[in-house]
Amino acid sequence: MKGKILRLVLFVVITSLSVLLISLPVPSSGETKFLKMRDISRAGEIKGNLKCDNGNPLADAWVYIPGDSFSAFTDKDGNFILRFVPEGKYNIKITWDTSEEQKTDIIVKTKTITDLGTITVVCPIINVCAGKKDGIPCDDDDVCTISDVCTNGVCAGIPVSCDDNNPCTADECVPVVGCTNQPLNNVPCDDMNACTGNDICIKGICTGTPIICNDWNHCTEDSCDPKTGCVFKLINGIPCDDGDVCTENDVCNNGKCSGEPVICDDDNQCTLDKCDKIVGCIFENLNDTECDDGDACTINDRCVEGECTGEALKCDDGNECTSDECDPKIGCLHKALTDTPCDDKNACTSDDRCHNGICSGTVINCDDKNPCTMDFCNVSSGCIYSPVSGKPCDDSNACTINDVCSNGICAGQLINCDDGDPCTDDLCDPAKGCVHIRKSTPDCAGK
Repeated sequence: MKGKILRLVLFVVITSLSVLLISLPVPSSGETKFLKMRDISRAGEIKGNLKCDNGNPLADAWVYIPGDSFSAFTDKDGNFILRFVPEGKYNIKITWDTSEEQKTDIIVKTKTITDLGTITVVCPIINVCAGKKDGIPCDDDDVCTISDVCTNGVCAGIPVSCDDNNPCTADECVPVVGCTNQPLNNVPCDDMNACTGNDICIKGICTGTPIICNDWNHCTEDSCDPKTGCVFKLINGIPCDDGDVCTENDVCNNGKCSGEPVICDDDNQCTLDKCDKIVGCIFENLNDTECDDGDACTINDRCVEGECTGEALKCDDGNECTSDECDPKIGCLHKALTDTPCDDKNACTSDDRCHNGICSGTVINCDDKNPCTMDFCNVSSGCIYSPVSGKPCDDSNACTINDVCSNGICAGQLINCDDGDPCTDDLCDPAKGCVHIRKSTPDCAGK
């Protein structure tokens, strides 16, 4: 308990010193040290951790720079940090219980954290729970704990709750001092009132701006419930105006103003009929869209500047044996012709003429009297004589034998008319065959 009182006295002294320094007039050249203390643009930080020689963290120790207002108490884990320390070289002192220790030549640089690491000090052995049973009330010298009791020879308590249930205060427990609830400003919050918005903390009080519950709907009654927010009660059966010239007989129905649609139809398939919410019915001419002009003698009907027009239907059926015409109601008509010249496009016929709308002719004869050709007719090109090979034939030549077709020509082997008589001239007559004429030479006379 003595330790708590001592630390409380030190805290009051340091706080008084800080207030005194802040209220001083503009420093002289000899007071440059205090000016640097407030020049946070050229300041750094010093941090470290204090641990007792028994390995336990040293809590609630006072760490300070002699002659300055920079100080801090270590937390339950022995950590401390001195903020906004001007750039320079310093000595720091550490005070706990009845002991003190000093660290020298600590360099602080701008916007840099100087980490002293873990500093081990000799802590007095004061155990208020030594030899006491568990559950015996004690004092752990920590104002941030309550219900302190001895447990396994150590005095420990339950962390005190500093929550004041106010979202606009910063709640914390400060060693020596205890709970603090600092008012907050310009911090978003919730005042639990559904009828306010943009809630923000102002001097520790959560305050919001009343919301406007206007849905700009003539078919609702607007109000606000602090628990649920805006309420819009639906209205039915009351005449209204939905601001739409494309409706009529407007009335409120379940909170909505609506009417019956205005029908915009000019019975023209080549106009786009619609209703403009400002001017009402409009009929826009259509172009290049399909339509039907009701004329069976046109095709590919399409809209042109709001009118349906089509291309003239061609009724030519490609049959020269019909008379082609078009009836606007029925469409194409094809009257059959008879006994008029025509062309049936068949090269295997001749003298073509129409017969009840059909063109036909007399079949032609393709026989070329050649035994070495195969004769037939092609409807596109006419008579075709295909050469034959290997077929026996007669070339009507008495000077040949073994006649056979070869590529459409009948030919045979020449016969040998040599009769072995030197006194005859051996010849062959295509009509008669071999002819032997007697020679009149002296050698052959009388032979």
